[in-house]
Amino acid sequence: PLYTFLLVAVSAMLLAGLGRTRHSIGVALATGLLAGLAAVVRPGALLLPLLVPAWSVLHKVSWPRTVLTTLIVILTSLAVISPWMVRNHAVTQPQYEISSNGGLVFWGGNHPDALGGVARPEAVARDLAVGTPAYDGREGYRLGLASITSDLPAAMRRSVQKISYFLAIETDGAMWNYKGLEDAGRGVVPVVLAGSTYILAVAIALFALLRGVRNRAFGSWFLLLGAYSAAIVVAFEGDPRYHFPLIPFLLMYSALGLLEHIPARLKEFRAARPRLTIERADIYWLIGMGLFLLLIVSNLYLKFLEGRL
Repeated sequence: PLYTFLLVAVSAMLLAGLGRTRHSIGVALATGLLAGLAAVVRPGALLLPLLVPAWSVLHKVSWPRTVLTTLIVILTSLAVISPWMVRNHAVTQPQYEISSNGGLVFWGGNHPDALGGVARPEAVARDLAVGTPAYDGREGYRLGLASITSDLPAAMRRSVQKISYFLAIETDGAMWNYKGLEDAGRGVVPVVLAGSTYILAVAIALFALLRGVRNRAFGSWFLLLGAYSAAIVVAFEGDPRYHFPLIPFLLMYSALGLLEHIPARLKEFRAARPRLTIERADIYWLIGMGLFLLLIVSNLYLKFLEGRL
């Protein structure tokens, strides 16, 4: 929840500062501060400031301002992160990092027997001597890279499986809140609601995405965040909780789709009665939803295989 709040706050700062000349340095400082805090909460956000120049270029922000904003955001973010990195260095010498288990997660997601999720083969912990003074996260990065380069087809297969975990339906999140209840059956309705709501939100957001929305700045930032999150998952491990911070953006995009496009589409449909017109965007939407549902179903199979690890 804290990371989700910080991610939304970073986005709000960027959107508020777009096109503004006054107080732009203050907005950049605030963005860097929030991005640094987000990286401390979830280390996968460490490279988040690198999205700023890409987003600025997409919206034709001048080069001088883009460079200045990016530098301020990066330097401020590093200033926020540095104390924690120095502390970790004092404890886990000689590496400077914000998460001492990064190597473990990297090896866990890229082990030859890994499925791509957080359920890791037992050998992963043994290989890195987890829980002992001999643990060294750098060894996990070395082993993971060796696994990827030695068998690229297998690495590509694991990448698809990681995306499947990343997009998986949200039943896990709902079930976590109901496991402590005496009557387990009371958790069925929330699980169904969570899963169906998630699929519906994705369906409407994809509809809006394929047809475009008037707020291009928000749309492009949503796409950049989604691509960035997916890239982090492909590099390390996949799990539904990694897409949770994107849910507010998904819902806002869905709202834009409901407000801007679905009423217009219904009006077109009524005007064209009794003919049913299918546009290219509709075909792309069907293909996209088909792939999305296929990944969700494949994740259920991966969950079954986890019992063999």
